Amino acid sequence: MSLSSDNIKCMASLAVFRELYNGDKYDIFSVIATFASNIIITEKIHKFELQEFCLKLNNEYGFTLISSVVKTSLNRIPFLSSASKKGCYTVDTTKILNNIEFEEEFKSCQEANEKIIDDFITFVSELLKQPLTEENIKSLQDDFCAYTIDCKVNNPENLGYISAFILKHKDNSAFEQQLTRIREGMIIYNGLSYTLSPNEIEKYDTELNIFLETEVLFNMAGYNGILCQHLFNEFYDQVNEINKIAIQRTGKKSIHLKYFEESFDEISKFFKQAEEIVCGNSRLSDPRDAMISILNGCSQKYEIKEKQTAFEKLLADKDIALDSRKYTMDEDFIKSNLASIDNIDEVFVTREDKDYAIQMMLSKINYLRRIKSTNTKNFKQVGYILLSGNSRTLFLSRQSMRTNNEMVPLAEPMSFFTQRFWLSLNKGLLNGNLPITANIFILSQITFSHAVNKALRNQFSSIIHDVQSGKLTMPEAESKIAGFRINFIKPEDINDEVIASNDYLDIFDIHSVDRIQAERALEVSELKDTLSQEVANHHITERRLQNILDKKNAELEEDYKVEMTKYNEKKQSWVEKEKRKKFWLSWGIMIVYLAVVFFLLYVIVKYNSIWAIVIEAIAVLAFVLDVTIDRLKIFLQSSIKYVLVEKERTNYRNSLESKYLQNNPAPTQMILKAEDFD
Repeated sequence: MSLSSDNIKCMASLAVFRELYNGDKYDIFSVIATFASNIIITEKIHKFELQEFCLKLNNEYGFTLISSVVKTSLNRIPFLSSASKKGCYTVDTTKILNNIEFEEEFKSCQEANEKIIDDFITFVSELLKQPLTEENIKSLQDDFCAYTIDCKVNNPENLGYISAFILKHKDNSAFEQQLTRIREGMIIYNGLSYTLSPNEIEKYDTELNIFLETEVLFNMAGYNGILCQHLFNEFYDQVNEINKIAIQRTGKKSIHLKYFEESFDEISKFFKQAEEIVCGNSRLSDPRDAMISILNGCSQKYEIKEKQTAFEKLLADKDIALDSRKYTMDEDFIKSNLASIDNIDEVFVTREDKDYAIQMMLSKINYLRRIKSTNTKNFKQVGYILLSGNSRTLFLSRQSMRTNNEMVPLAEPMSFFTQRFWLSLNKGLLNGNLPITANIFILSQITFSHAVNKALRNQFSSIIHDVQSGKLTMPEAESKIAGFRINFIKPEDINDEVIASNDYLDIFDIHSVDRIQAERALEVSELKDTLSQEVANHHITERRLQNILDKKNAELEEDYKVEMTKYNEKKQSWVEKEKRKKFWLSWGIMIVYLAVVFFLLYVIVKYNSIWAIVIEAIAVLAFVLDVTIDRLKIFLQSSIKYVLVEKERTNYRNSLESKYLQNNPAPTQMILKAEDFD
């Protein structure tokens, strides 16, 4: 889709395109015929040539339809007839029907788009807390239309605002319906783009080599979140379906997935950095989702190695191969080098390894197309293309496209391939049968996540650079980082609370970041003053409360001492009473026993007879040893011990005190605390 000067009209064209296609009586060519009919009727055209009319149709609605598609569509118009001159058509005005319904539908879509874009401009203006310049408004309008249509923008800095605005309106049914119509219209339109013949739509007769950039490979492994992995899986399943059809027809695949050495090197450095971090030799300076995913659950170097091995096995299992060609700086490659693209310095502020790798990968695609002499006007015959999720890569690709007058860019995003393959496989759009990339809200979640994370990485890199250069001290750097109040986020973690938070939205504007950090510094200063005053007041209150506590606890302690004195006196009285009982009882038992013994001895002495002695001895012995009176013996022994042994008397006293305490709990001392006054 080529955006004309009226971008809102382009969006309206796609929405109407989708509505007409969704009807029972329209196919793709009938839809285009309806657009063509409207131009003929409204401009009162009576005769025209095919090429001239193609240009008019594309300019009016923002299409880039080729003549073969337009020709097939014109054959569906009943009031047209081919003139004797090849490529010329004449209009039979007697057969022209009313086109009011089309005009009303187009106008309705245009008005809906205008309202959405006006609301978007207001949203950004309110977010930035300042009026926007005409240049800013134009940039935002163009990029909003471009993003809604095919997720490509000229200024990547606008992506955060665009995705945030879309996500804020996800519960607005009219808003959702309109953007969905545009997205679906683009999917239908993509079914015709770069196609030389309508009959080739379902075939991929020429091998197509798709090179995957690093972030796409990380999406494959799920390192950038579930949603990104889901998008990759949808793309990968479509590739497999097309290859299955190709194998049945020709015996070999038609689409090959590969990656360049630059991506391999970047991935290797990524895992190497992760190893250094878990070993404690390096700090986490690249907090991308992929790096966090690799580090999570790892504390040893071998665990990172295991993840790298699993990643490489996954590439092999999915038949995604490293490009084995050797590229030498010969004359052909030098001609294909894209380092001299105009405006490249506007994209690359610094010449980092990543920037160089991007240039090399695009140059290799350009080189392969040149030496293979592929058809750069037909997507399915282009031969080589880069699948990228990097905004800088896509920008350079578009620059090259304009420079070399090509129709198929050197690089395209995931959504482009998914939409192209969707219609090539005749999956259609009815009954909710849509690719994930048709869902503008899911794409916006991914875009918003990338925009936030990229803005944070840029801010952290800037702070680290300032610390290293001596512009900031570590405490100042920590203060600036604390001012962000947000963290890196995955697409699936974005919810209404995140979108409603200005802490996330403000990160997209450097002036807002500076303002936030200044406000944060002021808040911290005011908070310190407030805390200091509160601490001082707290100390005064604490001292007053402590004085009250000390006085009250002193009174409670005196009361406790009095109660304990009474309690101890009562306990002592009871214990002494019980001891006296025990003492006299023990002595009584001993006296009785001794009396019996002496009496028996007296009898023995008095009656000097052997039998008497025997009888008396037996009687005494029976008294002492008889098993029937064991309990009496024990009681007697206990009494004797109590009278004669000090330890027995002490133990008995202790048991009495324990018994008293059990039946008569001692008073407890109450001590008041500050919490008791809450």
